[in-house]
Amino acid sequence: MAELKRCAGYKGHWECSDEYPAHMVPTSRFGPHAAQSDGFQDKCRRCTRYRWAMIPKHPVTGEVKNDWKKRIANSLGGTRGTQGWKYYLDKAEVIWNGQISSHMFGHIIPKFKSKKPKFN
Repeated sequence: MAELKRCAGYKGHWECSDEYPAHMVPTSRFGPHAAQSDGFQDKCRRCTRYRWAMIPKHPVTGEVKNDWKKRIANSLGGTRGTQGWKYYLDKAEVIWNGQISSHMFGHIIPKFKSKKPKFN
């Protein structure tokens, strides 16, 4: 019989639950992880694939959001590990949001402030 290991799933979701309802999956379905005591990752390959599918990616380049932001922050002049790095990451976040909204809607939609009615 194959050795079994409990799959950790991803945020309460298990892709392997249809085949293994008790989340006890054969170790052959796990990837290697040298730092773990048993030598296997904590999620099976199907749950790991699901996790990567849930990470936001840039619609044009396909880069993972955090990697894209780091690349843009570097191109804006930021240096990772310095005090001003968060400032450049925040600027990259603004650029990300602009590109995502313009890609989704074809143009950037302005945000309107609601005005409170005036009472005399």
